[in-house]
Amino acid sequence: AAALPLLRNPTVMGLAGVALLRGMALNSMFIWTPFFLEDEIGMGPFRTGVHIALLTGTGIVSTPILGAMSDRFNRKLILVPGFAISAILAVLVVKAGAGMWLTVILASMGLFSYALHQIIQASVLDEVSEGTEATAIGFLFGANSAVGSFSPLIAVAIIEGYGLVNVFYYQAGLTAAALILLLFIPMKTKSVTVVGQ
Repeated sequence: AAALPLLRNPTVMGLAGVALLRGMALNSMFIWTPFFLEDEIGMGPFRTGVHIALLTGTGIVSTPILGAMSDRFNRKLILVPGFAISAILAVLVVKAGAGMWLTVILASMGLFSYALHQIIQASVLDEVSEGTEATAIGFLFGANSAVGSFSPLIAVAIIEGYGLVNVFYYQAGLTAAALILLLFIPMKTKSVTVVGQ
């Protein structure tokens, strides 16, 4: 019963859709990137491990920073460019080759790997009434887990039909779709106080 108001809230449902699309992209990224690095790029286990560590480690550093920025200014101000950059970086992985640019791109992708999802959760909490916060996050997590679990299977079909490298276009497409949906969602804004005024 507590979830019914959430289902009737278009902003919450829209943000849930954004989270689902982004979650599907992340699931695919974390599962298939190691195979891409080993099978397509030819990296050994150590270099692959280093690159996956960058993909996750930079996100651990950036998440509190981007979260604080979204608290201070505006959620959408962080989410929109974050999704756009993430989609572009996913495409650039395909073009990067095996050199230093690939390392830089994967580290840059990591900057947004966790942060955007956490800011989406914060955006949902901005919209729900007091006393329903845990219900909202539970709904978001449950829906994301249920739908996101199919993402690696979709990626398998893409890989078998078109090759492993195309899984990054799949990630870029999901992230771009999340961005487009986000642009149409009305979200609460924060007024920015300019120092000295």
